Amino acid sequence: GDARDHVFVMRWGPDPSRFRRLEPDPALREGRAHLCCYIGKMCEQDGIDYLLRSIEILTAERGRDDILFAFLGEGPDQPRLIRQAEELGIAEHCRFLGYVPDAEVSSWLSTADLGIDPDPKSAWSDKSTMNKVLDYMFHGCPVVAFDLTENRRSAGDAGLFVTPDSEPALAEAIEELLADSARRRRMGEAGVRRLESGLLWRDWAPNQL
Repeated sequence: GDARDHVFVMRWGPDPSRFRRLEPDPALREGRAHLCCYIGKMCEQDGIDYLLRSIEILTAERGRDDILFAFLGEGPDQPRLIRQAEELGIAEHCRFLGYVPDAEVSSWLSTADLGIDPDPKSAWSDKSTMNKVLDYMFHGCPVVAFDLTENRRSAGDAGLFVTPDSEPALAEAIEELLADSARRRRMGEAGVRRLESGLLWRDWAPNQL
């Protein structure tokens, strides 16, 4: 038979046995009014540079010191990114946490005001489902991301999508959502509903394994 008969595409979704929504932990904010999170690998192609430069816009240019940015994950680019944060003068606003166990991930994402996906636009990223986007949605966390085809398809009303690869647009979106708690709540609830309507791991895996 045709080999294509034996190939299937399976959507990835968060595994509810690994993560759970928790009550927010205010201590994670370290006294700041807002907490924004990035979760995922720290590789050159992940676009974390874009996020760091948008943090520079928010803090150095706009004078905001009320936002903590937490980076959950590790990878080969992490040491360079930590140095870059120091060079940009934004280290005090950033926490590079490295590997974080699942239970702590849930605590961070259940507390966060926003989850950020700075993946730049490419032929690959435009058609790829980013795990981090679905992780944010699972925890009721609104998503800020560049306007990529699959980001929109995955997050829908849970996301605010901005001009790809634009640090000012990313900074503007972060500021816009942090100023509107009711909108963030609606987006977070939309993400949870969207996942529970059929994008969880348990909805896909048993049918394919």
